[in-house]
Amino acid sequence: MLKILLVSLLWVVGLADVEAAISYQDQRIWFQQAKTALNAKDMATYQQLYRKLEGYPLKPYLDIWQVRERLVDLNDRDVIEALKVYSDIPESEDLRRAWLEVLAVKEDWEKINSEMDMHPSFRRALPEISMLALWHQKRDAECNAAVSSRWLAGKHMSVKLHMIEKSWQAAGHPTISETKARILSLAKQGQWQKVHALALKLSKKEKNDLQLWQTMQSHSQDYLADWSKYGIEPWLAKDMLFDGFTRVSRKDAEQAWLILQEIRKVLSVDAINELEKEVALRAARQHVPQAAVWLAGLDVSVRDNQTREWQTRIRLMNSQWQEALASIADMSSALQEQSNWLYWKAYALNALGQQVEAESLFQSLASERGYYSFLAAERSSLPYQLRNRLFAVDEQSLSLFRSQPAIVRAGEWVKLGEEGKAIREWSVALSAATAEQWLLAMHVASQWQWHDQAIRAAWKAEASDALLARFPVKYANEVNQAAKASGLDESLIWSVIRQESAFNAKAISSVGARGLMQLMPRTASQVARKYHVKSSVKLLLDPENNIRLGAHYLADMKSHFDDSIVMALAAYNAGPRRVEKWNERMVIREAPLWVELIPFDETRRYVQQIMAFITVYDWMQDKSPTSMLARMRPSPEL
Repeated sequence: MLKILLVSLLWVVGLADVEAAISYQDQRIWFQQAKTALNAKDMATYQQLYRKLEGYPLKPYLDIWQVRERLVDLNDRDVIEALKVYSDIPESEDLRRAWLEVLAVKEDWEKINSEMDMHPSFRRALPEISMLALWHQKRDAECNAAVSSRWLAGKHMSVKLHMIEKSWQAAGHPTISETKARILSLAKQGQWQKVHALALKLSKKEKNDLQLWQTMQSHSQDYLADWSKYGIEPWLAKDMLFDGFTRVSRKDAEQAWLILQEIRKVLSVDAINELEKEVALRAARQHVPQAAVWLAGLDVSVRDNQTREWQTRIRLMNSQWQEALASIADMSSALQEQSNWLYWKAYALNALGQQVEAESLFQSLASERGYYSFLAAERSSLPYQLRNRLFAVDEQSLSLFRSQPAIVRAGEWVKLGEEGKAIREWSVALSAATAEQWLLAMHVASQWQWHDQAIRAAWKAEASDALLARFPVKYANEVNQAAKASGLDESLIWSVIRQESAFNAKAISSVGARGLMQLMPRTASQVARKYHVKSSVKLLLDPENNIRLGAHYLADMKSHFDDSIVMALAAYNAGPRRVEKWNERMVIREAPLWVELIPFDETRRYVQQIMAFITVYDWMQDKSPTSMLARMRPSPEL
């Protein structure tokens, strides 16, 4: 076994010039067949195929997988040698994890601790095994700290850990401070059954305060108004107070502000300052006109970029142009120089009749590219700045980059459709990359049609003018068909794909959104029924199906919001009910200002990015870019 491993290692050393000399097409097929044979434990077929893979970049993976298959039988020296030989291959970390799990079954706690001390990330990855190893080796302080951390986070303690939990309790845990910290966390989540179970050791007064908090969560407004009469225990008071004001201000920030002013005499200065900031910001996001005054009156200790930006937005909403300029002037110099605040400064100056200074700012912004630059260009009747730069690279440097073992392996995984494994190799190769190396990576990823990584590499290389790499025109047939079926513009569909998944058809978000246009399965199912399109969770990773459903859903949002593309995009990102609520609160309908007043930073950037991307995609298709302002403003009323 070890001879096989070492032969593969020697092969890796001379990998640099292999790709130019060999076509891997047949070996890719044999590699996949060998993997299937190994999984089926058909070792005769596996060995026959394995011998054909000499010089193939991914052959070491088979060695790693074969070691993993034999972990129970192999002695530790062989495993350690394999881990050493293949330490540069990300899959070796999976082997190490599997070995630690086998060692736990064998109860080799000393070896587990030795490995985890050298590789501490595995204490986080395998917390139960880590705690068992620490406990068996009498490392009590470390074990108890790990149990406390897990208990405070509310994580489940399996049956295997019961003896450790008893030892932890015998050592005086949970302490009073740990119990109180856990109670505070659970109370804010409304998990009162667990709170009362933990509160058994507390005083009667503390239990009564917790009962009051539970009742207050349903009637926060009434209890906050009478706050001074309750005499809440100090360790509970702040969290209880903040929880109450958060609940009231979510529904009605104006009412929360009024209550806060009524009871401020019984609160500490710090509590007043923090609560006023919290409530004033929430009021601003609810588009309360008075929020600008409240934000302006905040104590200097709690003012920050967030409060100044929202103060400016509400003043713009109120058409308080001079006051908006004062808010911008109060920002840090770095914030003032950002494109959004340069644009709104020029906008306010123009509204005040100071056209010369406003025009100078608009023209300066129009010389760049982006959402605010495109808006400024239209204000000044200037063309959009759209140009592609090739970013030529030295062929020798490019060849050397391509020949790195990890890059070669990443390329093979891309060809095999295994993007997860490709990204692991790619990330290892570029973990300490310079801007020049990221530029090489952009060229290589673009050649591989690996668009999400080409886009990322362009960003890391600060190659913003590499428009061909940053804005691929892929899935043309699918986009064209979806555009015809939905009535949407092709540039819009491409722009949403670019923003949502960067053209990664297999993308799955942390909340379960899938595919190129990042559709949630439930939403996709509803759209599919409406338009008689076949769909399933699996089909959402099919480009044609995903693009068709995504385009239909976006078109529905556009129709629902009176043909407003900015509202449709906001609804696509944050949900239609939220947009409806914003429209109830916002008196403004001037499209760029409506976008600026979107409460969620993520959704605001999302809409702005896509609006700018549409302009770029028009240009990419040799169209004359249409007016972004006209596109944002579907009717004279807006």
